[in-house]
Amino acid sequence: MPDWRMLERIKENTDIDLPEAEAMILTETDGYTWEEVEAQMEVVLRILEQNNPSLVKTAKDEKDRLNLWKARKSSYATLARVSNSFVLDDVTVPISRIPELLLGIQEISQRHGLVVATYGHAGDGNLHPQILYDEYNPDQVDKMEKLEGDLFRLAISLNGTLSGEHGIGLSKANYMTLEHDPVEMALMKQIKRILDPNNIMNPGKRALD
Repeated sequence: MPDWRMLERIKENTDIDLPEAEAMILTETDGYTWEEVEAQMEVVLRILEQNNPSLVKTAKDEKDRLNLWKARKSSYATLARVSNSFVLDDVTVPISRIPELLLGIQEISQRHGLVVATYGHAGDGNLHPQILYDEYNPDQVDKMEKLEGDLFRLAISLNGTLSGEHGIGLSKANYMTLEHDPVEMALMKQIKRILDPNNIMNPGKRALD
C-alpha cells in the first residue's frame, strides 16, 4: 500500500503508469478453489466500491497480476535512487487506525520539512515510513532524528507498536518506555538476566542490566 508521496516518486522514476491518488491499496485473495478465490475478491471489490475509490483495476491473468504488484515491489528501490540517505522505519497500528497514521505522518513530515514516503502491509497495519534526508547535512540529520521520535510517538498514541517486523534494534531502544511501563521493562530485564547472565546474546543492542 503506497501513499501519494510514494506514488509520485514511482511515477517520476519508473515507467509504471499510476493514477493520481492519495494512496493505493493492492489486494489479493487465496483459497482452496478458484471459485473461493473469486468469491472472496467479489466481497473485497464490493467494499472498495462502497468507499468511492477513484479507480479500481482487476487483474485478468498472471501478467496483469504481476503488473499490479510491480508498483509495490519497486517502492524501496525507487526511493534508494532518489535520495542520498534514508531511514526505513516500521510501525504498526490497528487496521482501523491506518488513515490516522497516514495523515499524522504527512503532518509530521511537513512540520520537520523532510519527505516521508510510506508503503507497507495494510492487511495487518504494518507500514514502512521512509524518511528521505541528507546524512551529510547536520541540520537534516537533526530533523530526521526528531521526526523519527514524533513518528514513534504517533504510532503508540494510536494504540500501535514500535515495530511490526523489523524489531527494536538500536534505533528504537530509547523509545521502548513509550510502549512498555516500568513493570514490563523490569520483567524483561529479569528474564534477560536469567537466560543470559553473562550478557553474551546480542550484546549492545539493549542494555537490560
